[in-house]
Amino acid sequence: FTNDVQARFDERTKKGKLPTAVNGTGWVFNHGLSSEDVIVQVYDSTGETVFTEVERTDTANITLNLSGTHAQYEFSVVVTKVT
Repeated sequence: FTNDVQARFDERTKKGKLPTAVNGTGWVFNHGLSSEDVIVQVYDSTGETVFTEVERTDTANITLNLSGTHAQYEFSVVVTKVT
């Protein structure tokens, strides 16, 4: 799955896009920042903020619980490690 994510890294931030269509399921995003102390921002293709439930699954992953049907690459996510 992570091979499908278009992402760029620096030491504190990972950015990516929803790589496949989602139909009312959670989407696991691997940020690899070694911390559950992260800030998560989700926005759509128009730049509007998307409010969704975020689960800090572990120190390397979050799960976005998206309801409804969403197209591939419809959402972008930015995860920033808080130090």
